[in-house]
Amino acid sequence: MAQDLEARIARLEAFRDICNVQGRYNHYLATGQLADKAHELFAMKTPGLKAEMADSGLWEGPEAVGKLFQHLGTKYNMLGALFVHALLTPVLEVNADATRARGMWNSLGMNTYVANSGSLDAMWQLGKYDNTFVKEDGRWKILEFRWYVSFR
Repeated sequence: MAQDLEARIARLEAFRDICNVQGRYNHYLATGQLADKAHELFAMKTPGLKAEMADSGLWEGPEAVGKLFQHLGTKYNMLGALFVHALLTPVLEVNADATRARGMWNSLGMNTYVANSGSLDAMWQLGKYDNTFVKEDGRWKILEFRWYVSFR
């Protein structure tokens, strides 16, 4: 019975910690810090790291994932930029030994971006995160990152 309780507590703590990882991801992206902070959020030492972001393609491995978020930092980080995305409807399933998890969130946001013409354009968008998390060095991190756009 004590083992069952400990396992339950570990999964509850995992839920909180993983939600915090996802929340920090949103914060770092919105504040232009993600390229520098990616090592805090992504499982850079665990084989199978990949990120897929809507129309930005599939990026595999630590170096490629880092480049993706450098690219996004450039695309959305400019004077007068707006980047507000809410994480909604979390669904998180943690495995029995609290070493791996899957998480999904809807994300409704409004932001600006630099258009090909050089103008600052605004948009609404809705998407869904569908991520796999693993424990790396005792901390939850993102192993497989996916964000699918529903509309823009």
